[in-house]
Amino acid sequence: MPKNFPGAQLGGSCPTNAFSLPSPPPPPPSPPFTCALDGSDDVCSPFVGATWSSSVASYHFYLYDDTSDGIDLKLWEWPRITPADNQLSANGLCEDGLPSLNASIPEGDYYVVFGGPNCASHHVNLSTGLHSGCGRTDLVPCMWGTDCADCGRSATARAVEAAAAYAEANAVRARRRAQVLPALDDEHELRHLAMVIKTATSYHLPVPWLKALQIKQHWTLTG
Repeated sequence: MPKNFPGAQLGGSCPTNAFSLPSPPPPPPSPPFTCALDGSDDVCSPFVGATWSSSVASYHFYLYDDTSDGIDLKLWEWPRITPADNQLSANGLCEDGLPSLNASIPEGDYYVVFGGPNCASHHVNLSTGLHSGCGRTDLVPCMWGTDCADCGRSATARAVEAAAAYAEANAVRARRRAQVLPALDDEHELRHLAMVIKTATSYHLPVPWLKALQIKQHWTLTG
């Protein structure tokens, strides 16, 4: 490069007329989770299958709605209403304990309390956790990935990803367990391979190793 070429330099600090290549663009963001079309990612119903310490405990159970949306969730208040199945899913509030991926959807805010003189002995085990005693405890109604329409997180997608990761890990372990064939000029390792083959129920070797081991019956079967 000639000395007077713009940006050319033989040494020293970078001249003022030098230029740099632009930085590469950032990688594209990961695609968002897609909620299952069959509705299996919107099954938030923490009270289905709930186990109570007693029927008295269920009577003295109170749920309070602190969500600042101007709507009071009427559950276990007078008149007492048992929540309908999936009442808390796809209701315009993210209720899996994390902020929604859609910034325009607020989080639900709930807590529960046991009342009555024997509140210390009361408890209920919901799908999202155990609540017991007289004090206030925060309630997360939905398990991760079961309020997908509101929160944007899919239990189905996570299960697919986990299965793919598990399959890949198994494939890596299988590749690591695979025996590397010895060099064709390594007589010691070839003898060891011959001994291993004698105990194998089946095997598949390339033709050069079959010939080196003098296994003629496979020459025309293995390429």
